[in-house]
Parts: sequence; C-alpha cells; structure tokens
Amino acid sequence: LTLTRQAIEEVCPDYADDFDKVMNSHQYYYANMMVCRKDLLDAYAEWLFGILFCLEKKIDISKYAGDRYQERVFGFLSERLLQVWVLHNRLKIRQFPAFNTESRRINMFEKNRSRIHNLCLKFKKV
Repeated sequence: LTLTRQAIEEVCPDYADDFDKVMNSHQYYYANMMVCRKDLLDAYAEWLFGILFCLEKKIDISKYAGDRYQERVFGFLSERLLQVWVLHNRLKIRQFPAFNTESRRINMFEKNRSRIHNLCLKFKKV
C-alpha cells in the first residue's frame, strides 16, 4: 500500500488525499465489479492501469512465486483503488449484494435462493 501511495503521487497526485481517506476507512468494493457507462469504465481503466503499470516497476512479484493467491497482488490493489476513483470523482453509486458461486461443498443456489430473489426484486425497481 505504501508503494501504491507513491505510484498515485507520481501518476495522479490529485488522488492522494482520497487514497488516504479510503485507506483509513473500514470498507472497500471487493471483486473488481461494477456496472457503468462505457465512458466511465474507459476513464477508470485508463486511471487504474496508469497506476498499476507504475506499480509493476516497484513491486518484485518474484517473491510471490508459487503462491498463486499472493501473485494476485495487482488484483487486490485494484479492489482498493476502485473506491478511491469513485470517491475522487464523486460518483453516485448503488451497491448490491454479491455471492460466490464457486463453492463445491454446498449448493450455493439453494443457500442463496432468498438473496437471489431479493436481488431480482431490486433490479426490477431500478
């Protein structure tokens, strides 16, 4: 995160205060998911990858070799950066619940049937 702050200072210093606010909060948008207009997604991607390419030069990913989870460092950082971008650009957002469908030990559909139903009802209202 320290290197990420440094990359923000280099690439887009006007986001530094918002980065600090997000890092001092107790929430973030996990899973790198959003639904938005194409122009917003393009602007976000340009901003995000500018920071990630800068970070790529600063982070020695070879120390994570063999640890597939930790090799996802750029994905983890981008999850935190989404909230920075949303805050800085003062975007109005709506949050919806999400769940992982990849678990093999339980039937996720059955476990989350009521959540799926409620989510469908919310989308009908939008």
